[in-house]
Amino acid sequence: MRKYTTLIVLLLLAGLLSAQETETRLSDKLFLGGSFGLQFGTETQIALYPQVGYKITPKLIVGLGATYKYYNNSAYEYSTSIYGGSAFSRFIVLPEFFLHAELEYMSFEPWGAERRWVTPVLLGGGYRQPFGERAAATLSILWDVNESAFSPYQNPIVRMGFSF
Repeated sequence: MRKYTTLIVLLLLAGLLSAQETETRLSDKLFLGGSFGLQFGTETQIALYPQVGYKITPKLIVGLGATYKYYNNSAYEYSTSIYGGSAFSRFIVLPEFFLHAELEYMSFEPWGAERRWVTPVLLGGGYRQPFGERAAATLSILWDVNESAFSPYQNPIVRMGFSF
């Protein structure tokens, strides 16, 4: 009986050590981040784009994001909220430069029309400035290649963000 108890304890310890290695590896591959946008004046926009990503390889990242954007045009007495989610991928070309592709699914209320769901497809690239081992600031320039009359974006789309 003592042999089995020792064996079980050793297996449990091995499992715990293995799980800790897996968690460390997983935490090295996950990142949190996102971007934001601010504009004030006749047209006011406040936008938040939180993201969570996973490094498939050192150069390829995939992830999910959320979108919330408040828009107000005081000249036309119009305001709305835009919200939804997205899936993205990012390919690191050089340590500082990346390509970015994103598919969004957003609830949008065009001027004088009913609220509807739209699917912008954003393609572009950006610059990444690391600070520290696991943090970076990013600047992206994207184009909505699915641009339509109901698109919530005007090309080009400039985003500034951070990742940790």
